[in-house]
Amino acid sequence: MYAVTIETVPFYWIKETLEIIEWSEVKKKLRQGLNGDILKYHTNEVLINAYTSRALVTKRELVTERPSDLSNVDSNPFLAAVRAIPAFEKIWKLVTQDGLLNDLERDLGNVLASIGKHFPLLVPTV
Repeated sequence: MYAVTIETVPFYWIKETLEIIEWSEVKKKLRQGLNGDILKYHTNEVLINAYTSRALVTKRELVTERPSDLSNVDSNPFLAAVRAIPAFEKIWKLVTQDGLLNDLERDLGNVLASIGKHFPLLVPTV
């Protein structure tokens, strides 16, 4: 390889939905193609278990706005676990107030970009 072209896209979030559906329903939806409820998403997966008539359908769509449920403990098991530990609860309050979390995300992106620039062999290639 003597040349590499890297294309960047604007930052986005991914909203993931998982459903357990009967295989017969999944087949109907897949036959509908891009107009159906599965293939219209950015990415999707259908996991079939040979020992049951159900399939796990994962649908992912691109979202440009930060999801509002990131701070909702009920919808995020990781946050629920973190907030169950008193020391982490205090740290979480410090990080989420005054936009510090956004600053940390930006700084982490800068650090990762710098590492990628100085250590190009660490960047996965196809």
